[in-house]
Amino acid sequence: TWGTLFKQPRAHIAQLLHLQGSSPAEGAEGAFEGEADADFFDVPEDAAMHERWLEVLGGRSTAAIPEGDLMMLVDTGTPLKHRLVLWPRWWAGMPDIGSVEELQSRACEEHVAQIELDLNRTLPNSLRGQQRRALRRVLCAFAAHCPTVGYCQGMNLLAAVPLLLCFSEGDTLAALRYIVDSVCPGYHGPHLEGFFRDVTVLNALTNLILPDIHRDLEVLDLPLQMLATDHLLTLSARAWPLAAVARLWDVVLMEGSPALLASFLALLQMYFREAAACSKAGARSTSHETRFSADVAFRFRELVRTGIGSSVDELMFHTRKFLPLVRGSTVEGCARGSGGLLALLRAEADGSDVVECIVKHPTHGH
Repeated sequence: TWGTLFKQPRAHIAQLLHLQGSSPAEGAEGAFEGEADADFFDVPEDAAMHERWLEVLGGRSTAAIPEGDLMMLVDTGTPLKHRLVLWPRWWAGMPDIGSVEELQSRACEEHVAQIELDLNRTLPNSLRGQQRRALRRVLCAFAAHCPTVGYCQGMNLLAAVPLLLCFSEGDTLAALRYIVDSVCPGYHGPHLEGFFRDVTVLNALTNLILPDIHRDLEVLDLPLQMLATDHLLTLSARAWPLAAVARLWDVVLMEGSPALLASFLALLQMYFREAAACSKAGARSTSHETRFSADVAFRFRELVRTGIGSSVDELMFHTRKFLPLVRGSTVEGCARGSGGLLALLRAEADGSDVVECIVKHPTHGH
């Protein structure tokens, strides 16, 4: 068995996201939505980064570089001017739905009210007034385009990242559509079905790829959603420095949904053992087992939040290492990054016809 697929109402997402920024004892806001250092939203670029790109480009335009040549460049840092070209390339291919201006006025009152509740508390120290107004329009446009999803908490952060990186409103809407539809399929639905499905998939992948950590999680009775909620639902946009978020998004937008799961496995390998050891060293003999598990989860999230800025190169390395293991054989003609193994695990978690899935997405091959 791949475990139980949890079904909970979407209103529960607020509690899930709140837990990602809280200690077991206190309800502190995450750094991304509360106070932050002045450089928290900086995306620095150095001369060596530009030199690497110039050498590989060899006089070609960014749009003309083959995907194979991009991998090393993307994994070691992307200048903003190239990111502004590449991200739209990766989310291209979706049908035209009209402009943000046309759509945003059609959002229903319920969705608009939900958006307004989150708008002013979204990145209060970074979004300027013009960007916040753009965020409102993009979120309302998405809600009008896809009323079955409408607005789900966490989508405000997904849309804020492109705006902070100087993408247009139209590009930001396209990014949000690509992430919600393809990178995080079903994560933001009425019952978070896709999110809990992929938590189940991650449990299976952890058992397969990181069996020692999987065993520790079972001993602690620590469900993965306590560790993975922010990473999966917001692509870590809530708590990470913007420079690290942009690096993560480079590989996730390029490689699709498997890269998001692979990057979480990389975080487990990098930080989980240290979090468990810190909790064990600080535990009191009278500590309740459930409280100890919550402390491990809190320490894991804090280690990631405070350490990722200086460890993002390591994250990229491990993500690339795990990516083919998560994806399995590539599947042509499907969503970017589609793979046989991931399709099979998702079908199993969903209770779908696994035999039919194997025929459509064979796990062996190139």
